[in-house]
Formats: sequence, C-alpha cells, structure tokens
Amino acid sequence: MTLPHLGVNRYITLGWRMLPHRYQGLGLPNFALEKLGRSVSWLQRHWGVKEWIGVIIRAGFERLQIETGLSGNILLWDYDRYECLATHTWFKILWQYLSTFKVRLEIAGVDVPATRERDRVIMDEVTQVMDRSEWPAVNRVRKHLELFFLSQASHCDGVCLREEIISGRIASQSLMEFPHEEPTARDRRLWRKALILITSPNFRIPIPLGKFVRQPHDRVVWKTDEQRQWLLRTDQQTKQSKLFVLAANTRPTRQGVKYIASGDVTVSPANPTLYASVQSHPDESVTLHSVAPLEYDENEDVAVAQTLKEVIGKYPNQSLWDHLDLGDDGGNWILDAIRMGTLVGVHDGSYKDKLCARTCSAGVVLFCTQQRRIATAACAERTDPRTASSYRGELLGGLLMSLILKAASSLIGDEKCPPVRLACDNIGAVGHGNNRGKSLKDAQVQADVIRCFRAILADVSFDITYEHVLGHQDDKVAWAALTLVQQLNVVADKVAQDYLVRAIHSGRFISSYFPFESFRVIVDGKKCTSSITEALYRSWGREEARALLAERHIVSKEHFDLIYWDAMEEAMKVYPQMFKVYITKHVSHFQGTNRQLSRDRSQEVDNVCPCCGCKNESTGHITRCPDEGRTEMFYESADLLLDFLHETQMDPRLIDCIAQYLEGRSEVKMTYIARHHVHFDAFAKDIDSLGWDCFLEGRVPTSLMILQEMYLQSTNSYWKIKTWASHLVQHLLNITHRQWLYRNAQIHLRKVEGLTAAEHEDVIELVKDMVMVDPADLLPRHRHLLERDFRKLGEGATVDRKLWLQQMRSAISAADSVITENSNRSRNSAIVGMVVAKYDSYRQLAGVAATKRSNMAKRVRL
Repeated sequence: MTLPHLGVNRYITLGWRMLPHRYQGLGLPNFALEKLGRSVSWLQRHWGVKEWIGVIIRAGFERLQIETGLSGNILLWDYDRYECLATHTWFKILWQYLSTFKVRLEIAGVDVPATRERDRVIMDEVTQVMDRSEWPAVNRVRKHLELFFLSQASHCDGVCLREEIISGRIASQSLMEFPHEEPTARDRRLWRKALILITSPNFRIPIPLGKFVRQPHDRVVWKTDEQRQWLLRTDQQTKQSKLFVLAANTRPTRQGVKYIASGDVTVSPANPTLYASVQSHPDESVTLHSVAPLEYDENEDVAVAQTLKEVIGKYPNQSLWDHLDLGDDGGNWILDAIRMGTLVGVHDGSYKDKLCARTCSAGVVLFCTQQRRIATAACAERTDPRTASSYRGELLGGLLMSLILKAASSLIGDEKCPPVRLACDNIGAVGHGNNRGKSLKDAQVQADVIRCFRAILADVSFDITYEHVLGHQDDKVAWAALTLVQQLNVVADKVAQDYLVRAIHSGRFISSYFPFESFRVIVDGKKCTSSITEALYRSWGREEARALLAERHIVSKEHFDLIYWDAMEEAMKVYPQMFKVYITKHVSHFQGTNRQLSRDRSQEVDNVCPCCGCKNESTGHITRCPDEGRTEMFYESADLLLDFLHETQMDPRLIDCIAQYLEGRSEVKMTYIARHHVHFDAFAKDIDSLGWDCFLEGRVPTSLMILQEMYLQSTNSYWKIKTWASHLVQHLLNITHRQWLYRNAQIHLRKVEGLTAAEHEDVIELVKDMVMVDPADLLPRHRHLLERDFRKLGEGATVDRKLWLQQMRSAISAADSVITENSNRSRNSAIVGMVVAKYDSYRQLAGVAATKRSNMAKRVRL
C-alpha cells in the first residue's frame, strides 16, 4: 500500500513514516528493526539448547571468535572498528545490526579459557599497537599458525617465543578449528612487526607468563618429570603417545639435551609433573627447551558445601537472599524432606501500584509435613512501571524456589527421591513450571524471569510437580477450614506484602541480573524483559523522534524529555488507523491546509484560511482561527475537556489555570496565569517551554502528571495516572480534530443538493450580482427574467437559482450578439461585464471540481 492510499502526501518526511505511534508517527514497519528483533529472539530461543540447532549456533559463534581472534563476546566489540577481521556470516550481520542500534547482547560462558596466568589474547594486543589497515594481514598469519593466546606462541618458560612462530611459516596444531589461510610474504613481515610490538625487539615477553591453570589448547603436548630422563609426546585429539628418551652417549650443549623416540606407549612411564617445550631437528630428535610446573589437578573440583545455605551463598547475585531464613542447620532439613517426599513449597507475588508502580516483590514458603519445619525467603525488585507487576512478582517467587531446589539437588545428587510438590495461585506461573520445554513466544511478557526459572527447574535432578491454588482464601474461609497448601499460600502472600513495604522504605532491591541467566538483551541500558522488537522500537523511536521533532522545530531536544509520552502511547492504542494518520499529518505539518495545497502548482489554491480569510493557513492556525463559528466550536470542545477534569477529581486551582490558558488561545502564558500558585511553577514553565501547539496536540508535560497523581492519591481516587493521562490526551486531540472537521465542513461537506456551504454561498452571491443588471441591457423578450419574485427565488431550491443564472447568462449573450450586429447599440450598464466574468469563472471552477469528483468516484468503484 502506497502513502497516497493512506491519504498521506507521498513527499512526507521519511522520519515520520516509520516513527512509532507513541511519538505521533505513521508507525510503518522499520525492516531493519524487525530483522534485528527476530534474529535476536531466534538466537535467544535456541542458544544453549542441546539439540542440533543449538549446537550449530554455538559452533557458528565460536568460529567468529576464532576468526577475529578477539577475546570474550565478539558481539560486544565495536563493529565499525573491528569488522575488518571477520568474513561475511550470519553472526557478522547480527553484529552489525547490534552495533547500529546500540544493543548489547550479553552471553554467559563464551570466553575462551586462558591456559596460563597472565596470558594475553594476541589480536587484543595487536589491535592496540598497530594501524587498522595492518590488522587483516597479521590476522591471516595468526590463523595460519592456529594461535589464539600468546602462551601458544611461547615456550614453557613463558618468556621466549618459538622460532617457528616468529617465522610465521610452520603452523602449530591446535584443538581449536581455524579457517585455512595462505599468508603472503608481506603478511609475514607484518606478523614479525606485530610480535616485536607486543613483546620486545628480541621476541621476549617482558612480563613472563604464569603457571598453567588448565590443559593447553595445543593438539600436541609435551610432558616430563623432575629428573627429565624422558619426554612424553601426547596427541590430545587421538590420545596417542610417544616416548622420547635421552640419546646414548649424549651430553648437554647450548642447544640443550637431545632426546630420541623410543616407540609408542599407551601410558606414561611415570606420573608427569612438568609441561615441556622442545625444539625439533631434522633427524626427528628433539631438544628440551624449558619446562613449567603442572600444578593444577585436572580432576580438581570446588570445595564441597556442607549445607544448603552454603551452596546458595556461592550463587552469583547475593542480593536475592537478603531475606532468607532456612533454620538453624543451614537448611539441611529440606534435604531430608525431599528424600522423604514431605516437602511442600508455595510462592506468591505482591504489587501495589499506588504505593510504588515500579516495584514488585515475591515470597517463598517451604514446609515439611513430617518435621513441621518452615523456611521463608523474600525479595523485591525495582524496574519501571511497564515491567513491574504482580505477575512478575509471582515469577520471581518461582525463581527463588527453583534456585533453592537447585542447591538441594547439588547436595542430593543422583539419589532417587519422590516428586516435590509446589503450588502457586497464578495459573501462568504454574503453566510455565509444568511446561519447561515449550518455546516462548516473541512477545512473551516477563520472558527473562520465565526463561531463567524454567532452565533452573529443568536442571534439578528430582521431579517437580506444580499445582494451582486459589489465592486469598482466608478472606472467604476460616483459617482452620483451609487446606495446608491454601494456608501456606496465605503465609507466602503475607511474606511478599510485608517485604514489599519494607523494601520500598529501605530502598533495598535485588539486581535484575539473575543467577544462571545465560542470555541477556540490553536495550538503552535496560534489560529487555518481554518483546525484544518492541523494546527496539521504543529505544530507536525515542532518539529518532528527538532528532526529528527538533529538526522540524516542533520540540527542541532539551524539552523532549519534558513530555509524558506514555500518555500518547496509551491514547494512540484506542484510535483507529486513519485517525492515527490524521494525527501524524497534523503534527508533521503535512495536513491538507491551504498553505500545503498552495505549494502544488497543479491546484489553484490560495494560501488563505477559508473561514476567516487570514493569510498563511498553517496547521498552527487550525486552533487559532478567529472565525466566529470556529471560535464557538473551540470553546464548546474546551468545555468538554473541563468537564472531564472536574469529573476525574483534578485540583480546582489547576483546572482554573487550564481554563484560562485555553481561553487565551496561545495569547496568554501559563506562567502568568499560575503566578499566584508557587507549587505550579514547574508545570507552568514546562507548558510555556513546549508551547500552545504541543498542548493542543496532546504532548503534555510530565510535571502535570506529577501534580495530578499526587492529587489523585490525596483523594483516594480509583483513577490510575496513566489511564487518566490517556483520557486527557484524547480530549486535547479532540479539540484540534473538531476544529479541523468544522473547517473542512465549510469547504468540502456537501449538504443540501450535494453542494458545500461555500458553493451555496457562491450561487447566492452570483444571484445578487445578476439582480443588479439593468433590464435595458437585455432584449425585450428576456426582461421578464428580472421581474421574478426574488424572495421566493432566494428561499427556493439552489437548482432553481442555478437555472435562473443560466437563463440570465444566455439572455446577456443574446443581447451581446445584437449589439455586435448593430454597432449603433451599446450596453447601458457597466456591471454586466463584471457579472458575466464572475459567472464564467464560477462555471469553469465548478466544472473542474465535478471532473475531480467523477474521477475519484471511478477510482473508488475500481
């Protein structure tokens, strides 16, 4: 569908086309944002999944890491600076989009583990000391040599670089998979230059590398023991080993002691305690260069926690556990309850928007039916009004519950246990707890908590069953008559509510970065909790709107954040599509005013107001027109707004200020009106900073919402500020729209007999002019036309007047022909020529309009 089909000028500024409705744009799709949103959602859905698609995605990401040679999450590096290191792949395109729209994709567990202490990534160092144009050449040699860390290029002493690495010709074999490269001589020269810059002129590392902390990434590893009587060469891929022993009759030289192969072995002759690096010789012998201690235990594990509380204490984000009470034994009674099948868990959430619209809380209760012991936990999170909700509180409770059970699972191990019974009064949370493998939809609200909650539950070794329990049953049923699960639900609700109030007053809230959350999308500095595409549009739209409105001199950049855009977004949701189009056309100044139409040379339109005759009919004139009818319509619309303000309990002093401001119609400043109300100063200054047009176009200041929210709270009103603000915006837009409708009715609305008001007036004016024709200027047989009852003609049908005008025009033409034939005759009245000219002009314009209407009708039928 093209813009003209939407009733929009095809030349409307590009920015208005894709600007979201929240910022009064047309809201057409931005395909770049749509692609990025779908790509990130797809990646998030399949990342870490152990099926084939998850494996392929992870392999593609790791290939990009190896190819660029950069450390950590490559998607967080500056694309414009480092894209020259990567070839064209799906991940590189994603990287470009993320960088363009300033989106952070935080993925856990993607760092390539270093082999030694103080190890460094080669390309990280190269990009700091060399020109960007030289990076690709150096990177080609690095990939040819199959190197990632500096430790892979050095000997075991952590100081000297290996000769074959310095030359850049002999590739080492790595367990990492590198793309095939054939570097040129120039590439190798730049490689040597790079090694000198990141080490020293003699290719020695200034700060020696530390001890080995894990198995090297090299495919071939050399080991020995303290006596160094032998060397063991092990291929880590094929698990084949070859033993090298001291050569007979050999003695140490400056090149070291020579070792020769003694045959294949399946096990080492002794326990190796040292890593070794060697220099190879053409006769297949090797010389020991240096050794390094093998001080780590490959089977070493973290210290085993003794209690449930100790395990939880090792989790990241300890802010989750500020209100955790597991009992005196550190929660080990929960392990016994799980083994016996007597554990019951319930979690609940709390949210009170009137107390704080940005905060929600969760409460968790665990109870053993045999030991009669109870544990509780609670947390509170502060985000924003769009994210915080009772549903998120319920899910946060599920997250706490799942983390406790995961800790218990790590202590219980593979023991066979009965299913653990959990309950919640939110059906959505219960559904997600029971259906952990089901994919989430792209627009799933609270997706970050749900995804983490389900992943943790899936990692628990014993079975878990969720059931739904009716909430707040203590309001209807006596406590003794409640079931155990219902009683626990009441307790969990009380824990959540009490902690919500405590957290709001103390300011202690959890971090929203949850443990074991492997994938986070950060848009505009905030973690995305629901639809990624929606968050992208919101972030991009704000910056686009800020720039566009400033460029069009509608709202300056410094005043942009004064506007309460949430109200506009809520208001736009209730409007039909074509009304949204009208708002965009009006705000963008591409409305069909005479100022806009006069720019079209194909239309003979004067840039004057059709109602008051003022020059330059811009969109700003729509709400300022002094025409009597328009003025009456304006005050009638303003009265409807004021009625709304009275009905919804606004401060009467504020209503009076707004009434005076509307009555002034842009001629009076709000700061002058509110000069006697000190606490209205911020609101008044914001109104004047934004201007009359902003107010009448629904861009109301946040300071007004703050005043109204305080007044609603003081009166215990049921109105929520966002809903109230949405209605206010609708009433303001209604004032502007009714002015536009009234104006168009004067021009376009076809009333009686299919004519507009203006066309009726044109006919009346022509009749008045024709009446002034002197009867002597007509032939005798036509003079009866001027003897009609003109009162009846004026009160009658327009078609009769048009017929009479046509008859008069014919009579004048007949008289003119007689005058032409008889040069001795002449007109007695000078008014005839003027009247004829006006009538002919009217007929011509009427014919053009009729043709346009006919063509439009044909297009509609087609």
